[in-house]
Amino acid sequence: MAIRYGNYCIKNEDNVGIFLLGRGLEAGILDAGKFKVTEEIEKFHKNDVEIYVCGKCMEIKKSSETAQSQQW
Repeated sequence: MAIRYGNYCIKNEDNVGIFLLGRGLEAGILDAGKFKVTEEIEKFHKNDVEIYVCGKCMEIKKSSETAQSQQW
């Protein structure tokens, strides 16, 4: 929802940036039914919107993915 709102703001010539944390880091893989999150993120890229991510969240996610891959 926030990404769609950001794209709406861009159309109205507002300055937009986004900061992702926690599960928001998975935004690019969250397409579900009528919600095309990946397409909305691509619109951000076309408009040179800055996307920031939480460094600590990235570290946790990376270590979590490593732990999961070692379980398999």
